[in-house]
Amino acid sequence: MMRVGAITNSREFSGEAESARFSAAQCAEYLWLSPETLISDDTLQGVHAVAAYLKTHDLVLQGVKADGNCYCRAFLGSYATLRKRRIPCLDREENKVACLRGFIAARHLASGRTSRVEEIKRNGEWMTSAEGDLLANALSIHIRTITVNKDKSGHGMIDMLAHPDKTKDPQVWDTIHESERPEEYILIVDLGGHFVFARPGGDSGNLASMASRSENWAVGTHSDLFRADIEALVLDPIYAEPMVDPQVDQHGHTFDRSTVNALVAKWKGDPRNAEIGEGFVCPLTYEWAKVRKLRPNFAVQAAAGQIDSLVAKHDLYTQQTLTVQRELFRRDMVITMNEVVRQAVCEVRKEYQVIIANKESKIATLENRCVVLGQQSQDDQRAIDKHVKTIGEQKETINEKNATIDGLTEKSSQQKKIIEEQSRTIEGSKGWFYSCVPSAAVIGAVVGAVLSRKIRM
Repeated sequence: MMRVGAITNSREFSGEAESARFSAAQCAEYLWLSPETLISDDTLQGVHAVAAYLKTHDLVLQGVKADGNCYCRAFLGSYATLRKRRIPCLDREENKVACLRGFIAARHLASGRTSRVEEIKRNGEWMTSAEGDLLANALSIHIRTITVNKDKSGHGMIDMLAHPDKTKDPQVWDTIHESERPEEYILIVDLGGHFVFARPGGDSGNLASMASRSENWAVGTHSDLFRADIEALVLDPIYAEPMVDPQVDQHGHTFDRSTVNALVAKWKGDPRNAEIGEGFVCPLTYEWAKVRKLRPNFAVQAAAGQIDSLVAKHDLYTQQTLTVQRELFRRDMVITMNEVVRQAVCEVRKEYQVIIANKESKIATLENRCVVLGQQSQDDQRAIDKHVKTIGEQKETINEKNATIDGLTEKSSQQKKIIEEQSRTIEGSKGWFYSCVPSAAVIGAVVGAVLSRKIRM
């Protein structure tokens, strides 16, 4: 076991390469919010391993108070880092831890595990990560749980995602395709029964993201952290219980009277009681503390009675700060929105001016085109009229030629009749001629006789 020590203001644990220099005391303060918590070597190595694993995903550990409500506090701490996802039924509840326990109890009742219903409702009752996964279905939100697992080869990580749909079994984170992973989810880290959460490593410094998370964090979780810081000053470092009769030893450490009595009884047989004086071994310094040197610590005793008043003042101050931040945010948002609107109007006006100029140019082009088309139409109409007139004249010429052809046709018909009559006259004359001319035989005989006579002569 490693001894724990001083209180620091940080609540984050970063898995840097030099993580070995983080002591168990710092780990207890960062993640358990209790500087007196005893952290074993195995636990410290597991914390370093999970911190290094988260660093590869650009995440850092964030601690919560180590009690039975640590799972609920881790859930609320992770929920406060979400920027878009809201759970209205949780936001309107004042006691959010009791609200979460009620949802888990309702799921136990629905599944028939009635024996666990009343136990889980009790404030401070420890719960398992499997019970925490029931909130995924109850609140319709994904829950990613990273569990530190130790085996012979060292510390490993079991990274699982619980779905809101109860019909789906939890999936190993690395087996889920990047496009199917939810954009926002609750991220819980199981450090062997103590639950913490992880948040993005780089805080966005814009006012919008801070304002969207300020109320949940400052009034809810941050109030619990402040109370844990105050209570840590008045808790007994051994039994982690509020001190009723605080006693400070010669080394400056304060214990409750009941713790002193238990330690004295434990070391009653030690020879140093007779040699040095009645006392005990201080579990913080391992040095002998004398009972006669104990003195009442009135400062711690007074602080123990003022915790509630200090927390109330802190909450009031936080609320007032939130009010101022809200007003500043509203003012800045109004200024920003006015500037955005003004720039948008200017851009829209410029775009409309360009559009109007383009439209006017197109209209002018169309008007010029219409004038050209009108002129062309008039020229075409005149050409058409000229063609029509020419066609008319040509038609009249054709009609005249047709009349001449008709006259020639009639004259030709008359000449044909005359020719036919002449042909008939010729035919008649031809018959008479043939009747008057002797036949060829007679003429041949006559010619032959004449020729014969001439030869004899």
